[in-house]
Amino acid sequence: MRKRRIARRTYAIATWLQGISAIALLLVGAALKTDLTWVGRVAPSFVPLITGLQKSAGLTVLILTPLAGLLSWWKKEFSAPWFWNTLHHFLDTFRKDVFDGASDAAQFRHRVTLFRRTEWAWTGFIRFRSGGWIKPVERSGYTTHRTSTVFRASDTPNESEGVAGQAWSQNCVLLCSNLPDCSREAHPSSEQIAEYARRTYVTTQWVNGHRPRSRSLLAIPIEVKSEPWGVVVLDSVDPFILDNVKQQSYQLFAKYLGKLLERA
Repeated sequence: MRKRRIARRTYAIATWLQGISAIALLLVGAALKTDLTWVGRVAPSFVPLITGLQKSAGLTVLILTPLAGLLSWWKKEFSAPWFWNTLHHFLDTFRKDVFDGASDAAQFRHRVTLFRRTEWAWTGFIRFRSGGWIKPVERSGYTTHRTSTVFRASDTPNESEGVAGQAWSQNCVLLCSNLPDCSREAHPSSEQIAEYARRTYVTTQWVNGHRPRSRSLLAIPIEVKSEPWGVVVLDSVDPFILDNVKQQSYQLFAKYLGKLLERA
C-alpha cells in the first residue's frame, strides 16, 4: 500500500515540474521571436538573458520535450490523489456494509484489502519474476496499513499462494471460514497451524512467521475492462461472519470497483 502514502506528494511534484517546463518552453519560444535591436533600445539589461535563451533554445527543447512525456507517465503511474481517496472510501463503504453487524467493529479486526496482480514484485532484497505476483495496493480503515506481503499468482493454480493468489488463478470467489486461531496469543498447536496453512494455500512457515489473526477470508476476483486485474480480500477475526455475505452484494461491488479502476 505504498502508492496511497506517496501519491499526493509525487503527483504534486510532477505537476510542479510540468508547470516549470511549460513556462521554460514559453520563454524560449518568446525569446526566439524577440527582436534584440528593439530590446536593446527599450530594456538593454534584458539583452544578455534573451541572447542566452536564444542560444540554448535547441538544447532546452531537446531536454524538456521528453521530460514532459516522462512527467505525464509518472503522474499516470501513481494516479491522482482524488483517485486514491475515492478508492479508499469505496473500500471503507464495503467494509461497513459487510461488517456493520459485527459485535466488535474495530477496524483492524475486519478489513477489506485490494490486491493487484503484477509480473514483478519485491520480496525482501531480491526481485523475482516467475509467473506473476499479487500484492496489496489499498486497504480499508486507517490501521494495519504497513504490509509488504505478496503472494505468488501464477496462471497455474497449484503454484499460486494464499486465497488472493488462488482466487486470481482460478478466477472464482473463495471462502475460508471457521479457521483455527493461529494468533500469537492463542498458542496454536502444530496441527492447527498445518490446517490453517492447508486451507488458506500458504506454508506452515508462513503461518508461523505471520501468526495471522484472521479466522475467515473471502477473496473476490476483480476485472477491469473484462480482463483479470486483481482480487479483493475480506478478512475477519470472526470465524463465521463472512458466511453471510450475499453474492449479489459482492458481485455489484466488484463491478463498480472495476469501473473505478479503469480511471487509474
